Amino acid sequence: ELRATLNVACLGTLPACRKRLRREGDQNEINILYDANRKDYVEAMRLIRTRLERQMKDKKVLMVTSSVAGEGKSTVAANLAISMALKGKTVEILRADARMKDGEFFVQDILGFTVVDEDGHTVGKLVDAFETPASMLYIVRGESEHLIPAVREFILGIDAEEEQIRVHLIEGM
Repeated sequence: ELRATLNVACLGTLPACRKRLRREGDQNEINILYDANRKDYVEAMRLIRTRLERQMKDKKVLMVTSSVAGEGKSTVAANLAISMALKGKTVEILRADARMKDGEFFVQDILGFTVVDEDGHTVGKLVDAFETPASMLYIVRGESEHLIPAVREFILGIDAEEEQIRVHLIEGM
């Protein structure tokens, strides 16, 4: 139908994912790295990636678009980027294309922020971050180095104006 109407080929079909199901829990999207329960989605994304690689050959840019907000463009673009990166491709997503909630930041925007504990004592500076299967980990250097999971239980707030991250530390951190 796509080929007949628009003269374009369909590269694949992603399994339906109702918004209500996508919004349960902390994640607002399906992530092919961590959603083991959605093997159908992961496999469909790999198939689309493979077909894209064949179709694009020498082309360098791919745009994911839709006429309606909330259809999953960000989820598809992110998962396609992950899938391509796992195959060794260089991937970039334009900042303007990333949809973020209030209070969410790109890691590179908060690097160098001062990290303070609940009592306002300086823990150090955020110097780096890396992704683990469980969560992003912030590397904070002060008198010693701290690895702080970037989850609500430990990251109490980020104040961009003050360039400060407030954290809850537990013994051993």
